[in-house]
This record gives sequence, C-alpha cells and structure tokens, in this order.
Amino acid sequence: MKHSFSILLLVILGVTCVFLTSCKKKSAGSEGGSASGATPSGIQKKLVIGTCAEFPPFEFFGADGSVQGIDIDLMSAIAKKLNMELVIENMDFNQIIGKVVDGTLDVGAAGITVNEERMKIVDFSTGYYSGCQVMIVPNHSEIKGKDDLRGKVVSVQSGATGESLAKELQLDIVSFPRASDAVLAVLHNNADVAIMDDEPAKRFQTKNSIRIKILPEKLTVEVYGLAVNKKNARLLDDLNRCLDEMTKNGELDAIFGKWMHN
Repeated sequence: MKHSFSILLLVILGVTCVFLTSCKKKSAGSEGGSASGATPSGIQKKLVIGTCAEFPPFEFFGADGSVQGIDIDLMSAIAKKLNMELVIENMDFNQIIGKVVDGTLDVGAAGITVNEERMKIVDFSTGYYSGCQVMIVPNHSEIKGKDDLRGKVVSVQSGATGESLAKELQLDIVSFPRASDAVLAVLHNNADVAIMDDEPAKRFQTKNSIRIKILPEKLTVEVYGLAVNKKNARLLDDLNRCLDEMTKNGELDAIFGKWMHN
C-alpha cells in the first residue's frame, strides 16, 4: 500500500510539472510584442473603434447605409496592417472619449481634436489632420466675426471643440448630439450662428448655399488624433507606427484626396 502511494505521488508531481511548464510557455508568449495578430485559435483580434457618422467627410453614412469617410478608410488600413478585424461602433460624439476610458472602445476615430482637457484622460496618436473652427451664419446675417457673437444664440455639437470654445467665450449656446443638428438650428432660425470644424462646415454649406455661408474668420487651429486608453501603450505605438508608414508611402494623402474632393 505504501509502495502504491509512492508511485501515485510521483505521477501527480509529474503531471503538475508538465502543467506548470505549459502555463509558463503560454504566459511568456503573451508578453511584449504588438497588439496585432491573431489569437492562438487563428481568429483575428478585433479592433473596436467609436465614431459619430454625422461628420463628413471624416465619417458619414453612405448611400448603402454603411459608415464611410476618411477616418473609416484610415482605420480600415490600420486594422489590415495589424491583422485585426475592424469593428465600427457609431454613437453620439460626446460618448466616445468616455467609452475609450472605460475600455468599451479600443480607439476613438471621429475627427477628434487633441487638446489638454482630453489628454488628461486619454492618449492620442500623432496628428493626422490640421483643421480649424469656423462660423456658419444665414446669408442675410449681420454677424461678421467673433466680435459680433455677444448676445447671439450659438449652436454647437455636444462635446466638440466648438462647444468648448463657445463656453470659453461665455456665449449663449445650445448643444446638439450631431453637427448636422447645429446647422439645422441655424437654418430653422433657432440659432444665429453655428460653430464647428471647417471641413464638415463646407459640406453642410455646399448643400445649403442659398441659405447659409461660412465666415472667413478662423476661430482656432487644431490637430486631429486617434484617442486611445492610457493603459494601452502597445496599441498607441502600433497606431503611430502605421500612421508614420502611411504618411511616408502616400497612403494617407490618397485617403484624403479621395474624400476631400467628393
């Protein structure tokens, strides 16, 4: 009986050693490296991005109902380079940063301006576009520039740079979930002026050129970046590496050329 117990003990010890060695190898394989690639089962990892498809030409719904635009093509190219499956989550703009912080999203890709307030809670990739804030007013408006905004109703997109700027200037503001709604407020005489990013403003104005115009004064100059959780330094490095590669090989210019002239 004692002899049998000794044999059993040796078998248990042997199995335990094999198990621990296997676990150690798996652990070592998961450390370092890139956020890219496939899982051990061969299934691609998912790259979940948050966007707000009311911001042309960076993101908007195409005729087929799919989300399209500069940020979508950019993230599709990056996902391909990282061998990851791109998953697009459309939501209100003011939800994106929070969902990056809580880990629901891997990346915020929505024409997001890099600023000190946002940098306190998320990290940003290197900038990939330089834009500015402009004012949209009715064609008959007496507003000529920033100095005429006092006492006027200013429409903005909630959570966007235009809203922050209007608050900084202590203006009378009304906020909307989407930039298009801020423009509609001006069109329907519910606001005197809309403040927003220049490229979307151009798209909205082109569709309504008989009724609204963009004032020449630029209120800010800013840079767009991809927002990432501060704990995900590996993914941030991958994004920056891809952006650098796409800048050097002309891919980034090609994406902007495709959508800026559509």
